[in-house]
Amino acid sequence: MDLLLKAANTRYPYALEYVGSMLYNGEVAGGNPTSALTYLKAASEEKQANSSYLLYKMYRNGDGIQADGIKANY
Repeated sequence: MDLLLKAANTRYPYALEYVGSMLYNGEVAGGNPTSALTYLKAASEEKQANSSYLLYKMYRNGDGIQADGIKANY
């Protein structure tokens, strides 16, 4: 996990998406949608489609953040 986090923190797109997804799904200790937000946003900026979809779900459903229809459709 340490190597994966190091790769994510250097903005490696696949690592960003993987860490964000794991945090979103609660697959790591302390993981939740709120802690995933930073990684998913960065991965989405790097054109990682799954991250964009998870962000859409978070904003649409209010998963760990306040629901926002405008951001969900952005």
